Amino acid sequence: MKTKTAIGVRIWNHDDVPMLAEWWTARGLPGPATDLLPPLGVITGPLIGDTVIPHAAAFVHTTADRTGIAFLDWLAVAPRIHPAQAMAAVDAAIMFLQQQAKANGYGLLIAIMRDERLARLAEKRHGFTTTNKGVLAQWKDI
Repeated sequence: MKTKTAIGVRIWNHDDVPMLAEWWTARGLPGPATDLLPPLGVITGPLIGDTVIPHAAAFVHTTADRTGIAFLDWLAVAPRIHPAQAMAAVDAAIMFLQQQAKANGYGLLIAIMRDERLARLAEKRHGFTTTNKGVLAQWKDI
C-alpha cells in the first residue's frame, strides 16, 4: 500500500535564488530580478523529518496602499519531478499563501499564471476565476 507523503511549507530565503533561477530557466521562463521577489513567498514539497524537499515555489506581492488586492505570482516547479508531486506542492503553496493574504487583510488575490495546468489547479481546487485567456503580461526593468 502506498502512503501519502506530507507536504511541507517553508518561507523562502535568498539562498533559494539559484535553485529558483534553475527552475524558471528549465521551463523557458524569465525569472524576476532577485530584488523583485517579495518577502511573502514559500518553498513547498515533501516533508522529510523537519526538512521540506523543494518541489515548488510561489510568491505574493501585496499592495503598499492596502487596497485589499494581492498578487500571486512567480510560481515555479522543479524540473524532473512527477507531475502529481508537482501539483501537490503547488496546491500547498497556493493554499498557504491564500490563507496568509487573507489573514493580512487582503480580500482579492489575483493570480498571474504562465502555465495552463497550474491555472486549472487554481481554478478547480482554490476557486479562482479565469478572467482572460491569451492575454500577454509584460514587464520592464526601469
